[in-house]
Amino acid sequence: MSKSKGNVIDPLEIMDGCDLSVLLNKLDESNLPAGEIKKAKVDKNKEFPDGIPECGTDALRFGLMAYMVQNSINLNVSRIIGYKEFGNKLWNINKFALTNFTEGFQPEKDGLKGL
Repeated sequence: MSKSKGNVIDPLEIMDGCDLSVLLNKLDESNLPAGEIKKAKVDKNKEFPDGIPECGTDALRFGLMAYMVQNSINLNVSRIIGYKEFGNKLWNINKFALTNFTEGFQPEKDGLKGL
């Protein structure tokens, strides 16, 4: 896939979410030959039948950082969705833990010394 041809996914489409119709319209507006547009539409219909769900900025950043160890990036949106769900779990754990502390809680200075 080549960005100059217009057949790549825009990072904003991952962060904000995108309907399948928008993805297909972008292909029609690209400078790809008609045969390539047909193939790309089939691929988009197969890969994103419901469009791209909103993942957010943090999930995209986390996903791109995970790809930094590779030479080339073939971004998998389902991995970004997984990172979004992981971030949500961390957020919920934090919210739960904070509700169980008393007001004005201060950790002990040598709290981990005995472990």
